[in-house]
Amino acid sequence: MQTYKEMMFPILKLFSDRKKYSRNDVYQFITQHFSLSEQQMSEKIKSGQALYKDRANWAITYLSALNNMPEGKRLLSRVSRGIYQITELGFSISKDKKLFENWYQEIHSREAKFKNRKEIQVILQEKTPNERVDDIYLELITALKSNLLEEIHNKDSRFFENLVLQVLNKMGYGTNNYTSLTTKGADEGIDGIISEDELGLSKIYIQAKRWEGKVSRPEIQKFVGAISDKPTQKGVFITTSDFTREAIQYAQNIQNLVIILINGDQLSELMIKHKVGVYVKQAIELCEIDRDFFEE
Repeated sequence: MQTYKEMMFPILKLFSDRKKYSRNDVYQFITQHFSLSEQQMSEKIKSGQALYKDRANWAITYLSALNNMPEGKRLLSRVSRGIYQITELGFSISKDKKLFENWYQEIHSREAKFKNRKEIQVILQEKTPNERVDDIYLELITALKSNLLEEIHNKDSRFFENLVLQVLNKMGYGTNNYTSLTTKGADEGIDGIISEDELGLSKIYIQAKRWEGKVSRPEIQKFVGAISDKPTQKGVFITTSDFTREAIQYAQNIQNLVIILINGDQLSELMIKHKVGVYVKQAIELCEIDRDFFEE
């Protein structure tokens, strides 16, 4: 059966008519384009998903959002839940497979880091099976983090604010889940409030920004100004993007206040760690010899 990489360019060609297609449309296209047999379509990975669907999913992921791919480099764009459409760059590249190969090398290929195939083989041979497992795990987590941020961007700002409070609750902030969102416009610069004790004597004020560009120092200053007259010394500013260096330095040097900045990468890590918006699809146990047992 074809690899996910071998599926990528044909899938891109499917989208070149500029129509919107779902993952199910892509699955059907793959079975027809590659004339998959009944046996091939019945092959499954350990989680129970069809192998060809898993590879098609990875092909879509690599075309659209893996490794925090910049918006301008994506060949496919997700327009709604499970629905994709070709980008202008994708449309241009779909006309020439050589252009696609160049794009793939630039964005994804590990081989681009090495001078030749022989050097790649040496690197792989030097890695233990445990190291290779770690590499694969990291790749899966990177894809998941990217997909989480994409899902968040397809929701409205209120959803994001609720999500942020859920993450902080799962981290242990908020007595009996005592949290609240502020009314829009009622308290400019503050999106949520967490009470750390039952009486609400200690509060954490939250700002949540679902942005594409980096959050700059003036935005942090506005947040500090919004909570400066509140009975608190704590604030958390969370964004789906990142912070400028000046914003980070400013937050670190504020007197009498503790302002924690959480960027998109950190947020997605926290969501995975505390199982917010994700679930355990498959657990793999790796056993090791119990030396003490055999040495008794």
